[in-house]
Amino acid sequence: MVTIIEGMQPPVASTLSLRRLSIVAFNGALVGVFTLALGFMLQKYVFTPIGCQAGSSFIQCTNAGAISHNVALLFGAILGLTLLVRNGIFRPLLAVLAVVASLWGVAASVTTGNWLIWTVLMTLLFGLMYSLFVWLTQPRRFWLAALLVILAVIILRLTLLL
Repeated sequence: MVTIIEGMQPPVASTLSLRRLSIVAFNGALVGVFTLALGFMLQKYVFTPIGCQAGSSFIQCTNAGAISHNVALLFGAILGLTLLVRNGIFRPLLAVLAVVASLWGVAASVTTGNWLIWTVLMTLLFGLMYSLFVWLTQPRRFWLAALLVILAVIILRLTLLL
């Protein structure tokens, strides 16, 4: 007599509790504050003094804000990746790359206007982005997670840069 043992089917997506998602949102908000503060410091103390010297061109001086915020976004991505790995999030690198691709160049627009409003908006935006992309990377099949992330990045790039 043959006994057939049926295995359990693995779940379609990794389980992500609401508590862990809220931790990811908080970590994303922290990364947003860090990125914004570092971008302003790099602009004021590094890129503006270097790019706006007497012999430099006008283009270098006007791009100092965009360059500084993009460099800060890369340092923020390293911090975000570290926090996601520390919290045991599934596919953290894919989520962080998607956040960087979505927010590339967006933080450079915060150099004008009220800094307090921009700080609050960027903090919320980073928290939402990290939550969204961590949630979208949960399917077990990598191709499905990558497809969802790519579609979300395209939609977000189109809406954020309008």
